[in-house]
Amino acid sequence: MTNTYSRPAYNNQQYFQDNTAAILVPDPTDIGITTYDEGDVVYNIKGNLFLGGDGVLRFVPTEANWDPATGNTPIVPEVVTTQQIKDNVENYESELVEIKNATFQNPGVNFANFHPINDNSGGNFSFLCKFPEANYMVTPTVIPDTPQDIVGIVSELNSIARISARSLSDFTLDFKEFEQIDFKLYPNPTSVGYVNILSKDNSKLGVSVFDLLGKQVKMEIISNGRLNVSNLKEGIYVLKIKQQDAILTKKLVIQ
Repeated sequence: MTNTYSRPAYNNQQYFQDNTAAILVPDPTDIGITTYDEGDVVYNIKGNLFLGGDGVLRFVPTEANWDPATGNTPIVPEVVTTQQIKDNVENYESELVEIKNATFQNPGVNFANFHPINDNSGGNFSFLCKFPEANYMVTPTVIPDTPQDIVGIVSELNSIARISARSLSDFTLDFKEFEQIDFKLYPNPTSVGYVNILSKDNSKLGVSVFDLLGKQVKMEIISNGRLNVSNLKEGIYVLKIKQQDAILTKKLVIQ
């Protein structure tokens, strides 16, 4: 199974997924299971299945001695529609998925609780702020008024499906408050150890890189249009690019 998200401060809840399904793995008795990173692949975990009051199936470990991770290969989210999820929520429960071109129905306010979204496939569906540790919750963030490609984990309550993003990097990030500058970012995804960031203005760029948990993992001032990312693990990151008084945020995928 492959880790898609870990929440050490919340009973060490972790989400795991393989090519058939996904499941939530909590540690309610604090037996000390390892906290894995996104993309870590593990085998031979032992425990019991437990159906929570929300209808979400959990796998509760009975011992802490899991095998060590055998590699790191982040899950590529399955692209689905809200209607597909609603039609078979049990099939998508705890899975990392991507919904394309979803529009928030109440833009302009900060993320909090539930927010209706619509991808024009099947009526009402909710974005749930399920993870209070997410950076868009820790730092109050205005809901965008442009269509978003939303990556998130599916949950349910009484068979009503919802999706929750793990951090801002799970969005397209075309937020209104960021001035749209004429930047080119390539290759993206990248597997060559660097990414080119070019703009019409030749002045220096300040670039900060954040991981899925909102932690800054890199900060550089570049003048040659190239950012070295060879020291970063495979996964999804957020680039915050600053040039003079303009700021732009983009998603970066490292393979």
